[in-house]
Amino acid sequence: MIRVLREFLTYLRCLIPPGPKATAKQIFAWRWGVASTAVAGLLGVFVIFGAAQRIGVSGFARADDIDYKIEQALEPVELRLLAIEENQELQGIGIKRLVKSDIAKDIHADKIAWCKAETSQEKQRLRENLDDLQIEYEATVGKDKRATEPDCA
Repeated sequence: MIRVLREFLTYLRCLIPPGPKATAKQIFAWRWGVASTAVAGLLGVFVIFGAAQRIGVSGFARADDIDYKIEQALEPVELRLLAIEENQELQGIGIKRLVKSDIAKDIHADKIAWCKAETSQEKQRLRENLDDLQIEYEATVGKDKRATEPDCA
């Protein structure tokens, strides 16, 4: 053990840059020592990283594991959003029915008032109001759908 440590320290000593009076051969040897140490270190890092990834060491998560965890975390959120959408759709249908009913009642009341109107100005005002209500009804219910107006008695 001590022998290996001594050899390692001797090797590390060769990584110390040569002095200003070094020969070209010494500088060349120093450069090769530094290069080989860098390459060996890089290979060591790749080997350690690959081994850690294969055995699944924490910190080396795979992309499919992360995707699965994200899907699991989002599942309750998606279910809640679907429930909210369904609830809003039902409420929208109910609101649409109420608006349709209110407009139809207004049309019915204005038509009865139109039938009872005595002046042409009042009849014209009520007819314009009826036309506006019919447009509003059509916008609420659907194109080319008009509310039925009662007949004058």
